[in-house]
Amino acid sequence: MCGILAVFSPKHSSVDPIKLKHAADIMYHRGPDGRNIWHDAKRQIGLGHARLSIIDLHHGHQPLKNQDATCIAVVNGELYDYKRIRAELQADGAVFRTESDSEILLHLWEKYGAECVHHMRGEFSFVLWDARQEVLFIGRDRFGIKPLYFAHHQDTWYFASEVKALKSLGVPLCFESTATMLAFTYGLCDSRTLFDGIEQLPPGHTLLLSKSHSSLKKYWDFNYPLRGETSKIDFQDAVSTVRSHLLESVKLRLGADVPVSVYLSGGIDSSVLAGMAQQVSSYAPKCYTVSFQDANYDELAFARETAQQFHLPLQVVSVSDNDLAEHFSEAIYRSEGLIENPAPIAKFLLSREVHRNGDRVVLTGEGSDEIFGGYPHFRQDVYLHNREGQDPAELKDFQEELTKANALFSGGLMGDFVASGQKDFDTLLGFTPMIYKTISSTSERVLGLFDEFSLVAKKKDSLAKMFLSSFEINSQMAGRDPLNISMYLWSKSFLINRLLRAYGDGMEMSHSVEGRVPFLDHKLVEFVKTLPTHFKSRGLTDKYILREAAKPFISESIYRRQKHPFSAPVMPTGSKSRLNQFLCDTLKSHVMQRMGLFSKKACNGIADHLVNPNSPNETNIEMFALRMVSMAILQQKLIEN
Repeated sequence: MCGILAVFSPKHSSVDPIKLKHAADIMYHRGPDGRNIWHDAKRQIGLGHARLSIIDLHHGHQPLKNQDATCIAVVNGELYDYKRIRAELQADGAVFRTESDSEILLHLWEKYGAECVHHMRGEFSFVLWDARQEVLFIGRDRFGIKPLYFAHHQDTWYFASEVKALKSLGVPLCFESTATMLAFTYGLCDSRTLFDGIEQLPPGHTLLLSKSHSSLKKYWDFNYPLRGETSKIDFQDAVSTVRSHLLESVKLRLGADVPVSVYLSGGIDSSVLAGMAQQVSSYAPKCYTVSFQDANYDELAFARETAQQFHLPLQVVSVSDNDLAEHFSEAIYRSEGLIENPAPIAKFLLSREVHRNGDRVVLTGEGSDEIFGGYPHFRQDVYLHNREGQDPAELKDFQEELTKANALFSGGLMGDFVASGQKDFDTLLGFTPMIYKTISSTSERVLGLFDEFSLVAKKKDSLAKMFLSSFEINSQMAGRDPLNISMYLWSKSFLINRLLRAYGDGMEMSHSVEGRVPFLDHKLVEFVKTLPTHFKSRGLTDKYILREAAKPFISESIYRRQKHPFSAPVMPTGSKSRLNQFLCDTLKSHVMQRMGLFSKKACNGIADHLVNPNSPNETNIEMFALRMVSMAILQQKLIEN
């Protein structure tokens, strides 16, 4: 894991080495082991790299060059199974300069051209300059695990792992109002950001640039099967195959020249990773877990149970309300995203502990819910729209039992109802996924937070359509099972922007920690996507097939436990907690008005409600407050600083 950047100015000699070096230094937290830059003689192309040493600790410095220095590349992430690929390339005559996994990119490009990404397995983003063809080749992994932002500004292309590096290169920063409204409601798609003129390279895409041409190309997508055309595989055979794929994925992600640890909660996802890692590793991987004082959120007992079962060392990080308040601003600035629960701040502190202990690689459980249908709102979609293969007896008293078992998800479990903004979903998808129905029902309240509400009101009925227009409905969702449609939308919005970037990469790399995501191995996902929906969600049981596949590697209590979100305690309204006071003070500060996004009345109203609640049944106040304060931090520390 590293930080990368590039500047391509085909019409001007405008690459500034000083700015390039400064932008690399801005990402020192991503690469504490050295920052290097390269530019051509004409200063039309420049590359930069901030290195976190994981493989080939002493010789894998970047930018990487091929034998005659005609291809130069910077890579962020890990390319798995690289030793086999390297041997095949060497048999074809390729000469390697390092033992780094990243170097295979250069020779895959020379052999396969733009099709080289089909031969890459892992979590990556990269920029490659081919001087012979005078083309810049940019790519990102299939799921968007590794970030890559870009802007085309004044005839120059800019690329970087973080927005703050783009700003350092000279790209202007300001919030884009429509994107902000979407982020506060349905979410951003996989190519948008909060910032005007700044995009993400979508996952599973490459971008080819020359002096006169640009070509964005998709090389991978989920491609769920049409309804009724899912695999006919026997369930037990499917269980064995899932287990085999996941074991292979874990084994590949344990490959490093440094020890690999595990982020362990009390859920099935991290528990099975710990169990599998213990079996296939030559050492006992260290586990790290967060503990909260509130018993409703604390999972320490379950984490200890797994650690003791497999004789794994467990490091516990206790996080208090004061800790969340003290580190809120720094964590938001580093992650460059919004939060609606304080849990990512706890992840920030967990990663700090990993760094303090001298560790730098962890396995994490993100992605499991998106491919196995883990969230409660996915199970509601199955209950309402996708009951094929379900046992009617297991659906008895479904809504009541689901709500009872998922108190922490109560905001998204509102049952079957009609929401004012769902017509676009119904028209375009044939149904409205439960999570978006819930969002639709609260969107008018959310938009009431924004300034110039009379203008916003004209947009409120089109936000759902704008959100959906970002996706390939005909090729990726039309004719698919409702559960698969819901998972697809969620993976292309919340997973990439919140879980993988703001909650994952942003918090981990703040402390030079590389997160590896075994559930988002494309070979595992390509198998799971073909399975019938009732293999994934069965009555009240989430991730049914994963539970069966994981059974030899988890305890009985973990096996039977329902999905428990990684959430931090939300401060009760009216509390005098330090975090609550921090939110109130920020909401009433001048920075909220300098953004020009939120109405002063709304900011003051939410702040007042946090201290003196108007109604004990008021919902979503904390979520609104956390998102708005996140924006204020980004305004102050990223845009204005």
